[in-house]
Amino acid sequence: MDWLIFRNKKGLKLISIMLAVLALLVVAPIAARSAPGLSDRSADPKRWYQEDTTPQQHWQTSLKEANAALHEALQDCKLKKGAERSSCQREARQRYQDDLAQAKESLKMAQQSASK
Repeated sequence: MDWLIFRNKKGLKLISIMLAVLALLVVAPIAARSAPGLSDRSADPKRWYQEDTTPQQHWQTSLKEANAALHEALQDCKLKKGAERSSCQREARQRYQDDLAQAKESLKMAQQSASK
């Protein structure tokens, strides 16, 4: 019980820090559980959690993702100037073409394996 006696300011400061850390350890998990949007799936559209079951569904999802990635990359390119912007846009479009080619190949392989 000797540690409960505050002999100087240093001891008081140490106890204060320890109490603050203890409070954070208690409050943080409660706050994380009650924070909106972190683990609440009820507000999300159900389609976000439906798996693609057919090659065509997978193709459509891949297409949406490639289009969204292109749009986002082009938005980022708008922040750049001159030649750097042009290079950024060219790379974004090339990445989009690569994504489409990969999606087409995936669809083709899935259709071939389904027909066997």
